[in-house]
Amino acid sequence: MIDKIKLEDFASEHNVGFYITKTSQYLKFSVLTTLRQLKIEDPLTMDQYELLYILLKKNGLYQRQLGQVLLKDRPNTTRLINILTEKKLIERKVDPDNKRKHRIYITEAGKVRVNDLAPLKGQMAQKVLKGISQKEVEIMLKTMKKIRDNLEDDFTMQT
Repeated sequence: MIDKIKLEDFASEHNVGFYITKTSQYLKFSVLTTLRQLKIEDPLTMDQYELLYILLKKNGLYQRQLGQVLLKDRPNTTRLINILTEKKLIERKVDPDNKRKHRIYITEAGKVRVNDLAPLKGQMAQKVLKGISQKEVEIMLKTMKKIRDNLEDDFTMQT
């Protein structure tokens, strides 16, 4: 019988980046596993869902703005937009103020898709935060924002 390997065997308690990365990977894996179990037809990736969610909150962004929020370079942002356009969940429209630029809009089908996944998002939040107090969540979010702010000045990406 093979012993289960623990993350703690490979990282010191002060290796914050390791834990953040691994936690993100666990979250993505858990979401994909849940989607497979629910047998959702044509499931969205987390990146696709995130792009739709951003447009639901602030519709009509430029591709460059979406890339900045998603932390994706231009080719990856274009690929995401193309996939969601083919699925008819978003659409490109010429900017009336600058005919050379396009704004990206979520379609009604895209809104329905995001709203259909809202209960799953709530279930995942409950699973992720199980056994964690509201105070601990607030501290974690505040700390994560500080970490992000510390790194944000160094971040430059071609979007």
